[in-house]
Amino acid sequence: MALTKVHDRMIAGSLVNVKDYGATGDGTTNDTVAVQAAIDASASGGTVYFPTGIYRIARTAGTDDRWGIKVTNNNVTLKGDHATLRRYDTDISTYALAYPILFVGVPDSNSANVTENIIIEDLTFQGEDTLHSISGGAPLDYRSAIMFKNTNETTVDRCTFNNIDSSAIYYQKPAMYNYVNSAYFNTTKNYNGLITNSSFFATSHAVAGRALIHAIGVGGIDHLTADSNYFEWCDDAFQGSGTYEWINQTEDTTWTPIYAGWALGAVKRTGRDWVFSNNIVINSSEHAVYASGSNINVTGNICRAENSTICQGDIKVRSVGGIISGNSVVSGVNGVCISVQEYSTNITVTGNTCYADSTNIQGGVISLESNGVSAYIDAREYFSAYYKMENITISGNSIYLPSSSSSALNHIGIRIYSDTADTNYPEGQIRNININGNNINNHRHGVYCVGLLHRNVIIENNVFDGKPFISSGFSGGTVTNTESALVVNSGSTSALTNVQFRGNKVNGSSYLFTTNDASGTLVHIPYGITANSLSYIKNFKSSDMRSPSSFNMFQNNSGVNFLDRTTWVGGWSLNNSLDSGATSDGDKKYSFFYNGTNILFYTDDSATAITL
Repeated sequence: MALTKVHDRMIAGSLVNVKDYGATGDGTTNDTVAVQAAIDASASGGTVYFPTGIYRIARTAGTDDRWGIKVTNNNVTLKGDHATLRRYDTDISTYALAYPILFVGVPDSNSANVTENIIIEDLTFQGEDTLHSISGGAPLDYRSAIMFKNTNETTVDRCTFNNIDSSAIYYQKPAMYNYVNSAYFNTTKNYNGLITNSSFFATSHAVAGRALIHAIGVGGIDHLTADSNYFEWCDDAFQGSGTYEWINQTEDTTWTPIYAGWALGAVKRTGRDWVFSNNIVINSSEHAVYASGSNINVTGNICRAENSTICQGDIKVRSVGGIISGNSVVSGVNGVCISVQEYSTNITVTGNTCYADSTNIQGGVISLESNGVSAYIDAREYFSAYYKMENITISGNSIYLPSSSSSALNHIGIRIYSDTADTNYPEGQIRNININGNNINNHRHGVYCVGLLHRNVIIENNVFDGKPFISSGFSGGTVTNTESALVVNSGSTSALTNVQFRGNKVNGSSYLFTTNDASGTLVHIPYGITANSLSYIKNFKSSDMRSPSSFNMFQNNSGVNFLDRTTWVGGWSLNNSLDSGATSDGDKKYSFFYNGTNILFYTDDSATAITL
C-alpha cells in the first residue's frame, strides 16, 4: 500500500491509511466498515491515518454499550490530517439511537482488562447540535464524540469538537444504566487520561442549560489532566462525579450500588486526582467546572462569562483534598466565581482573581456551602458516614464586585453557608475555616456568615475596600454604599461566637458588623476583634448586636474617621487608637499611655483618664 505523508510528528510502528481500506471521506458515504477495518488492522499497534475529508460513522449496538467505531487494541494512534469524523445517523433523539462516534475500550465487557496507550490527535469530531429538552440533560447518554471504558494511558491532543450533542469526551463510570434494557451494569473504570491543546465549540444560544456541550464528562477515571484547552459556549467545560469518601482512601474500598435491579455486586471507587489547568473557558451556560471527587486541582485557568444574561462560568467543586488556585474568573448571571460545596474537606482556594459581573450575586463571589450536607450524603449510597466540611482555606484572592450602589444582601465577597440545625452535626457542619489575606473590593458586605453550624472561622489580614465614597468631610451623612465588613444571619444570639476578626484593614463602610435580624435580638459580635485597621467607619455595629464583653477582646485596633466611639465599647476595650476625625480627639479614646510617672487609661475624647 502507498504511504501518505503525515505531518507534525514522527510516527512509530506501522501506518494504516483508512482510504486503503475503502474509506471515502466524502462527507456522504457510510465509512464505518472501512474505518473499522483499518483500526482492526493495527492489532499489533501503530498509527491509523485519516487523510483530509469527512468520514461518516454509523451506529453499532451491543448488549449494553453502543458505538460507531471502536479501538480495543493497545498502542494505537488515531491521527488526522484535516479530517473530520461525523455520525452517519442524524437521528440520535433517543438512547436506543444514540451512540458515540468513537469508543475506546472493550464494549460490553465488564472484565478488569484494559485497553492501554491510545492516542487520538489532530482529528475533528462534528455533532448535530441537538437541543435537549431537559436542562443539564444527558451528558452521559451516548451522544458523545469519544467514550472511554476500561482504559489506561489515553491521550486526546490537538483535536476539535464542534456542537457535540452530549459530552464531547466521556469516561464511563463504574455503574451505568442501560435505558434500552432498563438495567444497571458494571463497567469497571479508567486510569491516566490526558486531554491537551484541544478546542470545544458549541453554538451560542439564549437558553441556559441546554446540554450542549458538556465538554469533558468524567464519570469514572483516576488521574486525569485537562491542560491548555479552549472551550466556548459549552454548558460545562469539565463535569465529573467521583465516589471517594475521604483522603487516602483507595479504589479497593469498594461500594455496592443500591439501585433497583442491581445484581453485579461491589464496584470500585473512582474520581481521584483530576487536574484542570491552563485552559480558556468562554461563556459556559452552567459552569466552567462542576466536579465532585478526590484531590481536584483547578489551576491557572481563564474563565469568562461574556454574556452575563445567560452564562455563569464559575468553578464549583466538591472535593476531598484539592486546590483552586491562580484562576481568573469573570462571573455571569449569578455573580458567583468560585464555590466549594458540600461535602468538601482540606481545600485551599488561593491566588484567584474574581470579577463579579452582576449586581444580583447569589451566594457570594467566593462561597463555602455546607447547607444540606446531610441530604447530599443521604442521596449517595457510596457514603458510609456523615462527614463534616473542615480545613478550608480562602487566601490571597482578589475579589472585585461592581461599584454600583447595590443594596442586595447577597452582594458580598465571601459567604459561609451552613444549616441552622442538623442532628447529624451537633458540633457543626463546617469547621476550621481560614479567610486570610484576601482583597475584597466594592462589596455591599465583605463576609457573610449564614446559619449556625460553622465553627472556628478565622477572618484575618484581609483588605475590605468599600464602594467609592467622598472621603473629604467624611461624616455621618456621607454616602457609603458598603454596608459592612461582616454580616451574620442571626438565627441565634451566638451566631458569631466561633468567629475571630483580626489583622484586617477596613476602609469605607456604614458598619463594621451587622446582622439581618429585624426582631431586635441581641446577636453577639465576633469573639476576638484585634489588631485591625478601621478607617472611615460610621458605626461599629448595628443596633441588634451586642456590645463588646470580656469574650470579644476589642483590642489593639487603630484607624481614622471611626465615627461611632462614644457609647458602645466599655471597659473591655483596651489599647485602641481610633480617631473620629474631630480636632479634640487626640487618639486617646480607650488607650493606655505612660507619661513617665503613671500609666494612664484614657476613657474619652476630652482626655479623662484613670491613673494606674
